[in-house]
Amino acid sequence: MGEERTGPTTGSESGLLRWILLDGNRFLIAAGILAVSGLVLAALTAADVVGFTNESSINRLANGMVAGTFSVVTIVITINQLILSRQFAAASQLRERLDGVMELREDIAQKADVHASPAEPTALLEVVMSAVEDRAIRLGETVAEENEREREVSEYARTVAEAAGDARDRLDDADFGTFHAVSLTIDYDDSQQIYAGRYLQNEHAEGIDEETDEALTDLLETLQLFNVARSHFKTTYMERELSRLSRLITYLGIPAILAALSTGLLYGDRGGLTVSPEIAPQVIIPLILVVLSPLALLSAFVLRSATVTRRTASIGPMVPNKEVEEGTAASTDVTEH
Repeated sequence: MGEERTGPTTGSESGLLRWILLDGNRFLIAAGILAVSGLVLAALTAADVVGFTNESSINRLANGMVAGTFSVVTIVITINQLILSRQFAAASQLRERLDGVMELREDIAQKADVHASPAEPTALLEVVMSAVEDRAIRLGETVAEENEREREVSEYARTVAEAAGDARDRLDDADFGTFHAVSLTIDYDDSQQIYAGRYLQNEHAEGIDEETDEALTDLLETLQLFNVARSHFKTTYMERELSRLSRLITYLGIPAILAALSTGLLYGDRGGLTVSPEIAPQVIIPLILVVLSPLALLSAFVLRSATVTRRTASIGPMVPNKEVEEGTAASTDVTEH
């Protein structure tokens, strides 16, 4: 299903946290949420903190669950309509989108010196990363390191080449897929690299020769292509992910509403509960978990979508995640996110 990620873990999160936020199968995450919820309810019941014998309380709970389930389904369907609205466009707009994608692919092919850019997202970004690495190595070779300014440029080129090489290796070992392409490059801080390169180019304009300046410009242009390509794949992934989520929530909506109604109907007998009070928790808790299933699935998908969006929110030389000091730090701190 394209859920698993290959390659080493990167980024500031621990392996478990990253698995929960990004790499883990969304159905397993949702099942985990439901399992924890069930254990909490069972523990509270065993400790006599909550009970299932009061008819009015359970009826209020059932009514609230029905209303909540309708709200979740309605919200997700609304999101799906927003996604669909992007698919409807006039022929001129569709041709403009196509021309933009084809122009991007042609620019990447030219920078990477290949006949045609790959169609697969991971392969395409791997080609761009290889081009970034080559440009960074070339930039380092043009610098003589005879003064402090040239040493800063050399350090910048070395750091970018190492970061691009690591990203290229991860992409080379990965399976093809849109999410893999986004996930494996989510920690690549191209915005910081573009900012640092622009800083060096403007601050040390008089201290670097023409060949170095051209090599630096070529590197920055290639980094910008990577930024646009990853943003394009991120948009494609988000549209597919949210469309898939809306379909799954719709599937779960009817069972959830039926479970909520069944919870209230358990108290429809004249004498109260239609089941023995001793087994009421074993019957009602699973029904509650069925009601919670759309919300659990929604939470699992939103965790990943929100993480991807936050980590790839910057476009171009914008660094919203941290403050960057002028000077050497701006030149060399290009691998952290």
